[in-house]
Amino acid sequence: MGRYRLPCLVAVGIVLSILARHEAFAQDPAPGQRGTGFGFSYSVPGARALGMGNTFIAFADDVTAADANPAGLAALEAAEVSGNLKFTSFKHDAAVDFTGRIETFDDTVTSPVFFGFAVPFEGAAVSVFYQQNVNRLSHSSFDDNTTPIFFICCSFLVDEQVSIETVVQTFGGSVAYNFEDIVAVGATIGFASLDWEQSRILTLTDFDFPLNSVTLDINLEEVESRATTFNLGVLINPGGNVSAGAVYKRGAEFELSRSLTPTCIGFTGDLCIPANFTTDTHALVLPSVFGGGIAFRHERFRVGADIVQVSYSDLADSFEFIAGFPSDEPIEDQIEVHAGAEYGFGDDDAQGAVRAGIFTSPDHDGVRFVDSDVVGFAFGAGGTIEGVKLDGAVSFSKAVTEFLFSFGYSFR
Repeated sequence: MGRYRLPCLVAVGIVLSILARHEAFAQDPAPGQRGTGFGFSYSVPGARALGMGNTFIAFADDVTAADANPAGLAALEAAEVSGNLKFTSFKHDAAVDFTGRIETFDDTVTSPVFFGFAVPFEGAAVSVFYQQNVNRLSHSSFDDNTTPIFFICCSFLVDEQVSIETVVQTFGGSVAYNFEDIVAVGATIGFASLDWEQSRILTLTDFDFPLNSVTLDINLEEVESRATTFNLGVLINPGGNVSAGAVYKRGAEFELSRSLTPTCIGFTGDLCIPANFTTDTHALVLPSVFGGGIAFRHERFRVGADIVQVSYSDLADSFEFIAGFPSDEPIEDQIEVHAGAEYGFGDDDAQGAVRAGIFTSPDHDGVRFVDSDVVGFAFGAGGTIEGVKLDGAVSFSKAVTEFLFSFGYSFR
């Protein structure tokens, strides 16, 4: 009798994979709901910026200005090269059984985040760079081996394993011009690529005949997606005791593809339906950013603050496609606040600095049972000896911890 229940189990698996994306099978929280949503958050490259809580729009005085505010490149006094390496630890929550029990899953990523070279000349500057805008890894599991679910024609146990890896990287160039040290303007153009690998494996096991099981592989992966982005920036009184800046960053738009591939395991596997069941595509639009900042300098002390609006609502249309379930809270544009300070010491031969900052990141995950509204803190230090620059910084919040190391050389 058990062998004739397998087609029913296959049908249940297909139905559930569809209903999971339309709230008909939603729990509180539903299986498979991922705690951190997309994981896209505002940041700028460079340990100096991170050590001041990602406050850099009005400072923007090194090679990483190509991203933070390209107008700042015009204030460089000599050619510079810079590289940055980041270690990131992620925490995210997910439901792990039908009781709504939540567990926290940890993942780590180590990656180069920025390499750039800038050359100033006669009040202007140009640069080329490589940037890894996003590098995120997350995994979670839903494994309820004690609570059978009756649906349509049989009782079954649910096991789900999810793994998501996201990498967005950009190759680009910048140009900036300084109008008599009063106003500087700059622009960056970038050619971005997205590599998104998602594996979602849903296994349904017949509660009465455990040898009958169905596994559905739902894979989401890049389809050679490319996009062009740009940044525009302005900096007033660059390098002065008081400076102000503004920047606009256009988010990239990528095309994603998803396939649902059912396979069967067990002695009646010959009854399984064919593979390559469905394939569809969808556009993923990354958030655009508009921000402004102000910086004050007094002898060895610097302090600054940025206010940034991030169009997280651009992600709303893609949520259900990516996550596999509908968003149960609005994904809205958010305003973030970043503030930081730097104290320098040393002489002409060797300089050092210590830094600290604070930043906000409002909730934009699209998942009601997870509160990702955070206030984070950052600390950093660094120094320059004979043109060699070394900096390090750490930032931490309840969801993400980052360590960033920067090295560079100024050809003075």
